[in-house]
Amino acid sequence: MEDLFLLIIKESTGTKHNALRQTAQIAYDKLYRQHGIHRDPAHELRSVCFTALQMALDTKRPKFITMGLNGLHRIIKDERFYIGLEPEDDSVWLPAQLLRATSGIFPTTSNEDTVINVLRLFLAMACSPACTLNGRLLIETLSRCGECWELGSRATKAASLAAASQCLRTFCAFLMEEAEEVKKTAPPGLMTQSQASAVYNEVIPVMQWLCSRLVEPTASGSPNKKVENNCSLYLTECILTLTSALPRNVHANPHFTSFLWQKFCPTLAAALGSPGRINLDKKFTYKDALNMIENDARGFFTGPGLDGPQARCVYLTGIQLLRIAGAYGSLRPMLEALFHRMLLLPAPQNRTEPLKCVREILKSPERLIDLAVILYIDKNTGQGCSDEMALFRLMVDAMEECAFGVNTSSGVESGLQASVECMVALLDSLQILCNGELTESMISDQIVNAVNSRHETLKDADYTGPLTYQSMARLPAPYRDAIVEFRQSVFETSSGSDSDGEHPEHDAASNGSGDTEGPEEEEPSTSSDETSRVENRWPYTHLEAPVIPVRTDVDNDRQHARDFAKALRKDLVPKLLLLRSCIEVDEAMQEFASVVCQENTMNFSDFDYHLTAINADGIYLAIYSSLLLSLQLTKAGYYDDPQKEILIPMSEQQFVTSVQNTGVLVYLSSPWLCELYQSVLVSNAMEVMSREEMEGTHSRSALVDMLCDAGGLGPTQMLSEWQRLQMANVKQADEQDNRRREAAKKLCRRLLTCCWDSMVIVLSSGLGDLSCSNSNKLMALSKRTLRVKAKTNKSNGEALYAMCLDGLHAAATLSNSLNLQHLAGKILSLLASNVCQTNGPRISASQAMSMDVVLNGGLNLGSYSSDCWQSVFAVCRHVSHLEHEIFSLQNSAITTSPGTGRRDMETGEKLNTGQSDKLNLSSLPIDDDETCVDVYSFLQAPLQSPNTNITSILKVYSGTNETVLLSQSDTSKVLCALSHQAENLFSDAAERLSLPSLCQFLKNLCKASREQLYKSTATRKGSRVWWPSKGWKKVDSLPMSLLLHRIGDVTLKVFKSSRPLLHILKVWAITGPHLMDASCHRDRVISKRAIEYIHDIITALLVEQSELPHFHFNEALLKPFENLLSMDTCDVDVQDQIVACLYEIVEAHRTEIRSGWRPLFGTLRNARSRMLNMSNIIDIFRVFLDSDNTLVFANAGLDCILCLLSYLEISSGGASGNTNGEEENNFRPTEFLHETLRFLERCSSILGFMYSMPKCPNFHSTYKIKGISYTHIIDANIPNSMENFTYFGNDYLQTKNEQHMISYRSLHIDKDTIVKIDEMDKPSGVLKVWFLLLDGLTNSLIVCPYSHQAPILQTIFKLFKNLLCSPGIDFGFYCINHLLIPMIQDWLRYINKTGAPWSLIEKNFKHCCCMTTDLVVEFIEKSVSDINRRQCVMKTRVTQIVHTTPNTNASSSSAVFTNTDNSLYSKLKFVTERVDDNDNINQNSQYDSSSSSEEGGANIIDSPTKISGSATLALKQLLLVLIECAAQAQESVARVGVSCLKHIILSTGMLFNESQWMIACSALHRACTVTIAPLRQLSFAFHEKSNSFYGDCANVKVAARRDSTADELTRIYSLAQQVFLSDNQREPATKITNHMDKHFADERSYSFLLYPLNNGFNSNLDNFVIRIPFKNLVVGLLANQMLLQLVAKLLLSRLKCVPQAVSTCIFDNYATSTTSHDYDLDFRSKEILLRCVKQYLTSSLEFDSRPGLKFLMQKVSNIEYAANLYKQMTSSWMIYYIALVDSYLNDIVVYNLGPEDLKFILESCSRLNTTTVKKKENFVRYLFCLQDAWNLVSELYLNNSAIHDIENGKVRTAEANDKRLTQKLINTKSMRISINTNNVDNTSTSSHSETTTDASPNKSIQLEEENVTMTTLISEFQPKSRNNPFDTNRPQKSDSETISPEIEQQRASSILKDSNYKKAALAQLVVASMELLHSLPGEAEENLKLLMTPTIREAFRLVQLQGNELKVNQF
Repeated sequence: MEDLFLLIIKESTGTKHNALRQTAQIAYDKLYRQHGIHRDPAHELRSVCFTALQMALDTKRPKFITMGLNGLHRIIKDERFYIGLEPEDDSVWLPAQLLRATSGIFPTTSNEDTVINVLRLFLAMACSPACTLNGRLLIETLSRCGECWELGSRATKAASLAAASQCLRTFCAFLMEEAEEVKKTAPPGLMTQSQASAVYNEVIPVMQWLCSRLVEPTASGSPNKKVENNCSLYLTECILTLTSALPRNVHANPHFTSFLWQKFCPTLAAALGSPGRINLDKKFTYKDALNMIENDARGFFTGPGLDGPQARCVYLTGIQLLRIAGAYGSLRPMLEALFHRMLLLPAPQNRTEPLKCVREILKSPERLIDLAVILYIDKNTGQGCSDEMALFRLMVDAMEECAFGVNTSSGVESGLQASVECMVALLDSLQILCNGELTESMISDQIVNAVNSRHETLKDADYTGPLTYQSMARLPAPYRDAIVEFRQSVFETSSGSDSDGEHPEHDAASNGSGDTEGPEEEEPSTSSDETSRVENRWPYTHLEAPVIPVRTDVDNDRQHARDFAKALRKDLVPKLLLLRSCIEVDEAMQEFASVVCQENTMNFSDFDYHLTAINADGIYLAIYSSLLLSLQLTKAGYYDDPQKEILIPMSEQQFVTSVQNTGVLVYLSSPWLCELYQSVLVSNAMEVMSREEMEGTHSRSALVDMLCDAGGLGPTQMLSEWQRLQMANVKQADEQDNRRREAAKKLCRRLLTCCWDSMVIVLSSGLGDLSCSNSNKLMALSKRTLRVKAKTNKSNGEALYAMCLDGLHAAATLSNSLNLQHLAGKILSLLASNVCQTNGPRISASQAMSMDVVLNGGLNLGSYSSDCWQSVFAVCRHVSHLEHEIFSLQNSAITTSPGTGRRDMETGEKLNTGQSDKLNLSSLPIDDDETCVDVYSFLQAPLQSPNTNITSILKVYSGTNETVLLSQSDTSKVLCALSHQAENLFSDAAERLSLPSLCQFLKNLCKASREQLYKSTATRKGSRVWWPSKGWKKVDSLPMSLLLHRIGDVTLKVFKSSRPLLHILKVWAITGPHLMDASCHRDRVISKRAIEYIHDIITALLVEQSELPHFHFNEALLKPFENLLSMDTCDVDVQDQIVACLYEIVEAHRTEIRSGWRPLFGTLRNARSRMLNMSNIIDIFRVFLDSDNTLVFANAGLDCILCLLSYLEISSGGASGNTNGEEENNFRPTEFLHETLRFLERCSSILGFMYSMPKCPNFHSTYKIKGISYTHIIDANIPNSMENFTYFGNDYLQTKNEQHMISYRSLHIDKDTIVKIDEMDKPSGVLKVWFLLLDGLTNSLIVCPYSHQAPILQTIFKLFKNLLCSPGIDFGFYCINHLLIPMIQDWLRYINKTGAPWSLIEKNFKHCCCMTTDLVVEFIEKSVSDINRRQCVMKTRVTQIVHTTPNTNASSSSAVFTNTDNSLYSKLKFVTERVDDNDNINQNSQYDSSSSSEEGGANIIDSPTKISGSATLALKQLLLVLIECAAQAQESVARVGVSCLKHIILSTGMLFNESQWMIACSALHRACTVTIAPLRQLSFAFHEKSNSFYGDCANVKVAARRDSTADELTRIYSLAQQVFLSDNQREPATKITNHMDKHFADERSYSFLLYPLNNGFNSNLDNFVIRIPFKNLVVGLLANQMLLQLVAKLLLSRLKCVPQAVSTCIFDNYATSTTSHDYDLDFRSKEILLRCVKQYLTSSLEFDSRPGLKFLMQKVSNIEYAANLYKQMTSSWMIYYIALVDSYLNDIVVYNLGPEDLKFILESCSRLNTTTVKKKENFVRYLFCLQDAWNLVSELYLNNSAIHDIENGKVRTAEANDKRLTQKLINTKSMRISINTNNVDNTSTSSHSETTTDASPNKSIQLEEENVTMTTLISEFQPKSRNNPFDTNRPQKSDSETISPEIEQQRASSILKDSNYKKAALAQLVVASMELLHSLPGEAEENLKLLMTPTIREAFRLVQLQGNELKVNQF
């Protein structure tokens, strides 16, 4: 220094420099004197030197300036100038002195170098350790530097900024040292942080000065905006430097923070606006900034107010403020206002720079922590911890708006790029905090403690506040108001570019719901609905719903559940806790469930209404659910303190659903489960378990592990075993490090949960996917194209794309690290969607990385978040697809450089380049997907071989800014590894996932597969299909990308693993339905593969798992096969494949199938349409029926039987009969039918064996059999019968008819008294199954092919007969009553309804009727012997038979008969009641008790009911069915009906008691009535004596139909001869045939149509027409005549007084000749039979008294004579007469009456009053009946004889007549009658038209009535006494109609001939009565003669007069 002064002295020559020389000399001297203690103060020394040097500078001469600057430098360096402390006066401090010394040097006056050197001096001073600065000096220095900045060049600017910055840093460092010094020197505890930081007050003026300078307005009039701008950059840089240099603890100074709040931040905000509006005179305040914002709002916010560099400084200052003030809650609003101004107010396109600065915060973990943690919460405002995220949310919102802006406005790509960079920086910092090295500087202990104390667990750290910056609610009020006003005024009119800013929460919400829902074509809800629909629809949709029999009593269920809960607690859990392995625990649970069910079945029957319906599957699930609930409650401390409010994990309804809705068949009622739930809540099922076992701290418990696996309760979603293996590998770290890492993770999780949705939006915008994220669709993954916008700089766009993918990779990794897997769905969705649209042959590194991230982390992410699975599966599929593409390219036109992409299949190594082309790779089917599989087979051995480590391959490609494509070789390597990862992912899922996660995994897999199978095939035009088109067509290969393979493999792995049965149950409930669906796929390759999987899975389980009794899981296992075959979509090939599968299963695992037999038979039942494998099916049945497991038969026997029965019903073409039948036989041989029937017989014998078992297992589903709730009985009404007559208004006909009617009440079937099968069945329900077997057999008979009927009939009767032995006669009768007899009726009606030809069925039907009758006879005989053994006796009291007088109550309710003619029968009443034995009086006399009445004591008879109720029911039903048969128009059926009636009555009659005889006789009466009804109905249309043949009371027309064959017509006409002619009128058969040939050459059958007479109301007469087919009428008469024989047999079987020989000789045909049995008919039964006979007599007389009708019938029947019923008349009268005579004579003996008594009775009684003779009313009634009948015939005879003689002109003797009768009368031409071909409503009144034989078919001659003298004669001589007195309204026909002479001639002749035959018939009867009289013993003859009236005597006389030459034999 001294040398320098000497040099100055030396150089300063001349007078100009005297002063300089002097000052230099002074300075030199002063320096020279500084020794020892004589030193001057440093400031004085400096002052002297500075004065000299300043003068040197002021000379402006370069030489001196250089010296001066040199000197100044030396002063700064020389220590002598710094000895001691500085004085108080800062004007003598070095900075002040230096400023004064250099004050003359300015850029305007000095040259640039000088200025720069001066500035360097300041820089050196600031760097000098001895420099002492205060605020004032600093301001001066800054001011000096600022002036240099303003005026200087670029280099000057740089120098001045450097100097100023260093001064600021030095100043801050000085303050920091001072603060530390203060803290150190102060006594401990007295100095607080805020007191120590008081030193920082000095900074405030500096900052205030800087702020003032920054916003002061430009000098008035100065237009130089540029200068002002330059200054602002200098000031902002100074501000930035100052804030950067300040330490964090400056915020402890309240003055400083106030300044920040009041001045500093508003200034920065204002600086960002347009400066220059501030008045310097007053203090600048926050409000000034606001005013400025308000007033200049429009011009201020359109772009930044400062240039880029200045604004950037302000932004960076904001970052430093965050560092300084971020930890203070009270300063956050100020920061938020600043950042709001920086980030949210500018439009998105202007945010690039501020966002780049934000990136600086986010990429630094330390700044991130400043941002995320408020250490000092503001007590005054009551802010919470959630406010610490507000600033972060503000930044995130800014990024999100930029992302949204990309889609709405242009020019924002840079903003988007900045946003993405920020997000990626954030994610990278979070990864460092999560997994990187953590230091004290990065996250201080104070923060660690704060964070860990605020958030106990990782999950507690989740951010739960608003997911957007809340509309600035937190900002300072004035600022907020200004912003609101600003937004309203500016943005409403703008282009809306920033309109998203205000509502980001809505957008976030709409975009944040996940991208994985479903395909683009449909709404997410649709997709999920479909899933739920499919889930719920199986496996029991086609199985009958498990309807438990309806019970009102649920108390038993509840009690059972309580007992079960107790057993669980006391027995099962202690046992389970002793077991150490999960397999043992599961087996123990299954055994317990099985035992519970076994005990339940022992205690209750299947039909007990108090039954608790349970099955082992349900119990097993209930064990799991209740123990799981108990475990959760125990862990929550529920049982320890019941008073404590603890949330119960599941509600009662959820508990019930968890058991019932598992997809497995569960027989547990809701009340049972509810009670179990309550029991678990009340008492802890796991009470025996210690806390250590529960927590697993001491030793693990297998039971707890299993329950955690079942409920997903573990720390992760993996199985407990796997978790334990993982835990063993984890190393323990230092505790403090652990706490620090924990705190860091909590902060990361908090930040990530706060910004997750926004992050997704930003990154997806970067990928160009935002518009799709709105619709939240993922299944279009494979269809998307990458939408990166076409950029000016392509690499920029690619870099952005790669960056976004990196961000997504980081997010996916973080979600795993921070347990945020539930949020990862959107991330994986984005990754997958951007990966899945790449094509080979090369892929980019970022996409390879994406696939690696998805496949590596996919299992863990998906286990928590099921919406990840769809993305994972999409990537797996894509990897398979890429493999296929790349390896198919090897031989395609796109040739590659040799050796790049090929691998040797054996070694996996790269091939030598030369050899590669010669290898035989080309011979491989490259487009075949199997290639892809084989190529990677070498990977199976090592899990991850070194050469396939994806990360190491991709490292080479990292660090570039664009998406680099991998080389083809690397692509192959990467794909190879990825494929292996995909394989591992699926196998790991099967092995490791806990049950809930596994179920979700499979549900999503099935959903994805379903969409792949059914939706992708219908992709939109132009989009790519997910499988390659080549190779797909090959039958032997399927694309490996088909997820169906994965489903099959995973299910198989699960089934073969050691998982508990519960897991298997639930997995099958998910994958089973999908495999079933796939089995119906229209592509046969897919359906075939799916069925193979089902087969493999079934086989696997049958091998691995043995089903215990009462479990039904195997049933669910085989159910898909049954369901498949019941679907319409199932084709024939699938059916055959399934049947083959079943055969294999039965062959290999016959003993393990157990409950699976049910669906197996269900499958076979549905598969019967095309039987190519009969032998297999027969073998399956044989295996089942030969197994001796009664429990299995009880479970599946019913299904086996139903299946067998279904094979009987297969129709072979119905009516077409033989031809189809033969085809059927080729295709379904009769051996199969016989095998089926043999199997059914075998089933029957097994049932017989099980019936006799002491403890027979309960049969499954027996309560579903309809016969149980509804007993089928026959319908007593006969369809189309005419028994309810129409009388056409003639009441007298009705009155007359009622004489013959009876009540059919004894035939009524009372349903209430029928024994139900439940009453006779055993608890097992064996009889129900047996019943069903027989039911099926009988039903199949009706609908089966004709060729099958005979063998089935044979089997039916074989089985029915066997019922007698086992199970016994009661069940036998039950089946006969409710199956066999109703079946005959159903069959009959079925044939009539369908119109099937009788020719085919007739034989079998007849056989069936006869066999049934035989069977019933046999059963009744057996039942009687049984009943006699049982000694059951029932007596019947028959009350007095009283004739109802006018005084008696005529409407007695117990009446059996209808009171009719006063001369006929009285009303009968009877009561059945108990009678004491001692009242019985046995009548042992030779005569039976009176047939007509009983004396007082004798009116009680012993009448044991020998036949049981069920036998009586069988009798009743069979009789009713046979009556219906007898009434059929088919001759053979009618005959068989009558024959069987005869057989049943005659064979079992001797066993009948009174009531059974009542039934039999009532049935006979009904049969007679029904069969004669058509004829009688026709008769009622005509009046007596009427010659008209077209009806009197109704119009009778004849209709013709072509509906019969010639043979049928021939038969009908021959039958007509048989029924309508007497024996002596009939011609030989040959003549008949010739005679009729012409008549029915046209094959027409006739019907009579009865139209009511027109009543004048013009109603449509067709509605009232009565149709009577001629065939019905004839066959009815035939049956009627056959029935008469039976009636005669019964009535005349025990003649007591009439010699048997009499009846025998009189009735050759109806003789009772030698009767094998005597039938003991009681009085009422005889009465019914007599009415029967009376009806015969009446109906024949009615017919014979209508000449017109007889003539009509003659023409229709085509016979020689008038149709007549003389044969019937004579027979019925004789039977009636003999029966009454015998009864009369017998009663005389019984009552011991003499002739006087008889005479008295005849005189004193009248027909109207028979009661005068006490107790003999019925005798008197019968007496008059006999007399009337005898009188009637005599009278008819006399009248006819008279008419006959008058007709011939004179009375002649009988001989001539006889000769006449024997002659053939006039041959009449045959007349053809037909219906007119025109409409029937002709205006003419004609009833018939005769079609002549000429060509014209329409030409007809009307037949009309003609007055004939003969007719007149007949009417004249008709006895007046016989006119019907009631026939008052008979319409008088006009005689004006004319009839052709030919017809008149025929009619007259017919009537004439007929009257002769009639007279002969009547004469025969009179003779017969005479012969009977003579044949009686003397006394009896006399008694009978008493009844002869004058008429009878006159008839006798006339007959004798005529010579008595008529013999009975003639007729």
